[in-house]
Amino acid sequence: MYLILAGTEMKSLVTGADLSTKAWIWICAGIVAIPFLAMKTLKEVAVMSVFGALATVVLVIVAVRGSIMDLNNHTYPDVTHDVVILANLPSTVASISICFGGNVVYMHVEEAMRYPKSWNRVVAAALGTCSILYLATAIPGYLAYGNLAKSPILDNLPDDIFTKVGTVVIIVHVILAAPILLTSFALEFERLVDVTVARRGKVMERVYRSIIRLAVVGVCGGIACTVPYFGDFLSLLGALGNCTLIFILPILCYFKLIGWRQMKWYELVWCAIIVIIGAISAVIGSIDAIKALKVDFETDASN
Repeated sequence: MYLILAGTEMKSLVTGADLSTKAWIWICAGIVAIPFLAMKTLKEVAVMSVFGALATVVLVIVAVRGSIMDLNNHTYPDVTHDVVILANLPSTVASISICFGGNVVYMHVEEAMRYPKSWNRVVAAALGTCSILYLATAIPGYLAYGNLAKSPILDNLPDDIFTKVGTVVIIVHVILAAPILLTSFALEFERLVDVTVARRGKVMERVYRSIIRLAVVGVCGGIACTVPYFGDFLSLLGALGNCTLIFILPILCYFKLIGWRQMKWYELVWCAIIVIIGAISAVIGSIDAIKALKVDFETDASN
């Protein structure tokens, strides 16, 4: 997903280069591979998250500024606004789950912290900050563009220097953020296949680790080039993976740790509602996303 976004934005930004979107995706994959190979653990990669966070703040400022400027833009004279579109709710929940899908790296982040006991406060502050940034982008964006809002919102913003800065920032952000998620996955896989210094030796551990991580980047780049449709692929990824990861698995793990017999009835009801929302969003969101991707492929084939 990150490679799709970075590649498509690079394509729109560098107009003078005669390169396809797929070529830009592979270039971005190569850039991501450098820190992914060079840094072994999340503690080493963590410094990149600081720059990624700063880039996110800049991007939010650009998006809010552009949306406010377009509130009275005659380019969008007939936009409509709905309080709730029930038919789109499952796909929306699936997409939103991507925004809060950081729990895949939570274990490694907590492990890399100097004071792991502060984890509860840290994760609460992080999710609260993310929510504020998302709302700051979403509210003026929807007021300005309504049903004509695109994904990413940069495609709606005025074509000026600020939007170009935002495009550069989002490219930098996703390139810096991708190694964090990839490192989390790679660490688990390397433990699974016992790629450690104690087991393989210092040199061979490095060799095996490099081969595994290059393969991971290659697979991600191949998928991104096969399905280079950011918005619809985002919905599919959210529905297939993140709905289960965010809404269902935490509840099941909580039951396993605490025991559902120890919980009060209203806690069980609340947990059941969360699981049902996650399951419905996963099924219906996947169907809607697959239909949308089918249209994308057919449109490309006819052009």
